[in-house]
Amino acid sequence: MPRIRAAVGKDFEVYVDGGVRTGNDILKCLALGTDYVFVGRPISYCLTFGYDGVKKMVDILADEFRRGMILTGCNSIKEISPSLVKPQPNL
Repeated sequence: MPRIRAAVGKDFEVYVDGGVRTGNDILKCLALGTDYVFVGRPISYCLTFGYDGVKKMVDILADEFRRGMILTGCNSIKEISPSLVKPQPNL
């Protein structure tokens, strides 16, 4: 993601769509320079339970995201930075 952000610069928005399952995934995507994070598959799973299922899923994601921000010391979304994510070495 950092290479994509560097290539397109600040003039273009960067979206992530796919593989996002938790609030911590959202936090990591934002830390790596993403502007928006889509959460499609979890919503489609929760639609089985209707509105209540989707609301519960959104509440869980929001709680996980808030907890991640608290644990990393971020008081606002603007404070989320790449320093929160430690890249893995190429294997």
